[in-house]
Amino acid sequence: MRSRKLSKRIEIWQTSNVSDGFGGNTVDETFIASSWAEIITLNNTNRSTDIGITSATNTIKVRLRKRKDLTYNSINQYIKYRGFKYIIQNQPFNVGFRDDVVEILAVKEEIKTANEITPISPITEVYTFGETFDYTFK
Repeated sequence: MRSRKLSKRIEIWQTSNVSDGFGGNTVDETFIASSWAEIITLNNTNRSTDIGITSATNTIKVRLRKRKDLTYNSINQYIKYRGFKYIIQNQPFNVGFRDDVVEILAVKEEIKTANEITPISPITEVYTFGETFDYTFK
C-alpha cells in the first residue's frame, strides 16, 4: 500500500469495566492509539449485507497498516474519526493476504441526545397600520 493513501488520522478506543470504588463497576473508555488510515465511504453498490450493513449512509471502510503492538477487535473497540464514534462491524481482516494492511468496516454511532436545545423565539411583526401580530406557537 502506498503511504500517500493513508492521509486521514483515526483514533482507536476501547471500552472496559472498571471498579467504581463502591463495590460495583462502571464503563470506562480508554484511548489506545492513533493511526494514519485510508477512509473509503461506501455507496449502494459496494455495501456488505452479509455482515448486516443494509444502508451505506453512515458506513466507512478503514484501511490501515497492521501494527504489531495493537490487536484490533470488534468486541470492545471503536474508532473515532473527525470527532464521531464509529462502531467496528467486522473482525478486521488482512487485505490480499499480505499481512501488512488491515481493513475494517465501521458504522457511525447514532446521536440519541442533544446537549442543549435552543427554543425558537416568538416572531413579532409590526405593520404600517399600527397593528402588532404575535406568531407564538401555543
